[in-house]
Amino acid sequence: MRGPKGEQLTEHPAAEIAWWLEPVKHQYRIQASAFILPPPGHRLLAKFPAARLAPYEGFDWEAERQRIFSKMSPPLRASFVRYVLFSPSPGLSDL
Repeated sequence: MRGPKGEQLTEHPAAEIAWWLEPVKHQYRIQASAFILPPPGHRLLAKFPAARLAPYEGFDWEAERQRIFSKMSPPLRASFVRYVLFSPSPGLSDL
């Protein structure tokens, strides 16, 4: 995880999305629980409620994570490895 949001969501999974449609002056709000599904071996994986969220017993969460990632556009996938604004530059201490 690049930023603090992943860690924050594992502790407090309440999330909300709001859309404002200017032409009709309507706002839509969706509230839900959001969960981070990290790769195998990641320290946050233990906090993912796999059994509770699985659609059936034995569901392969890693295959699902990879399936969804492969459907993303290249620019969206690249956003997962971009530099985080206002964070320390890697190797800056070596200068």
